[in-house]
Amino acid sequence: WYRLAAEQGDVEAQNALGGLYLTGTGVPPDARESARWYRLAAEQGDPEAQYFMGAFYYDGNGVARDFREAWRWFRLSADQGDLEARYMLGRLYDRGEGVDADVGKAVRWYREAAGQGHAKAQAALGQILATGRDGLVPDRAEAYLWLSLAAAQDAEGASEAREALMLAM
Repeated sequence: WYRLAAEQGDVEAQNALGGLYLTGTGVPPDARESARWYRLAAEQGDPEAQYFMGAFYYDGNGVARDFREAWRWFRLSADQGDLEARYMLGRLYDRGEGVDADVGKAVRWYREAAGQGHAKAQAALGQILATGRDGLVPDRAEAYLWLSLAAAQDAEGASEAREALMLAM
C-alpha cells in the first residue's frame, strides 16, 4: 500500500518507504532505494525527507558523498525548522565541509538548534564559546550555560567540557 501511494506522489508514503528501506523493516535494507524514495518526498518540499537527503550525502550512504549537496538539503530542511538539519549546518560551517569554514555561521546555526533544546548543538556551541575561535571573543559564562544544558541531556563530551571550563574560570 505504501508503494502504491508513494508511486502516486504521496509524500508520507514516500517517507515511509524511505524509512523502511533504510532500516530494513519488512524489506531488505537498501540505502539506494531509501534515498530514491526520500528524494521524491524531498523534492516536494518535505523537511524530514530533505534532512535525510542531507544525511545521505553527508555520510555517502546510498549516494556518492558530497558535502556541498548535503549542505543544500540541510539548508532546505533547516529553513523549515528542522533542528537536526540546523545542527548539521553548524557542523558543516564549523568543520569547513562543503562550505568555507565560518565560526560565525557555525555559531548561528548551532544557536538556533541549541535554543530549541538540541543537546549536540548546545555542546558544540558551548565549546566554541568557551575558547573563542577565529576572532570570536570567548564568553565563558554563556559557554557554561550551554554546556550545562547539554550535560543535563548527557550529550557526549559536555560534562567533561563543562568541568574543564570551571577549572579555567
